[in-house]
Amino acid sequence: MKRIPLFLLGLTLAACGPSAAELESTVAAAEVQAIATFAGQLTQAAAQNPTATSSPTPSPTPEATTATTVQVTMTLTAASPADDCNIMTFREDVTIPDGEVITGGATFTKIWSVHNSGSCNWSPAYQMLFSHGDRMDGARSSQLAQPILAGEIGNIALSLRAPTAPGEYTGWWTLANPAGEGFGHLSVIIIVP
Repeated sequence: MKRIPLFLLGLTLAACGPSAAELESTVAAAEVQAIATFAGQLTQAAAQNPTATSSPTPSPTPEATTATTVQVTMTLTAASPADDCNIMTFREDVTIPDGEVITGGATFTKIWSVHNSGSCNWSPAYQMLFSHGDRMDGARSSQLAQPILAGEIGNIALSLRAPTAPGEYTGWWTLANPAGEGFGHLSVIIIVP
């Protein structure tokens, strides 16, 4: 099995910000899918090239045997052509860098700078969806405030409130197309003293 494409898939996903556990899950799912595809192709090839079986009969002279070779080609792809439409690349935290200390109960606005690396324009119909972690009173869904055209850099903002209990809090949001299909992850990590 080819490990390098799966490694590159992991690096591509890491650039979008998912956690190590999400990356491991995605790579494991790709490996399982590749193995299942390979096994299916072997089964299909065997069905197309059946071998006859018969009861052996003793023979004083050796008989010639025929070998059948089955060639299976396996291709792993990280994305289909339709996936070129929505690709987000995180650039930097404009406000509230990871580990920022925020007073408990205080409201704040997290702003991320992102690059629309895909071929589709992001209109205000695109939205940020809460994915997992600590929501910090953020909206479960929030439309983009302004369009970000394909190839352009723009900012995405989210209004949040720090929890009142001391601790470290991490929340993940996903950028999603108008159909609600997520394609990029952004996080906020704060510390409440």
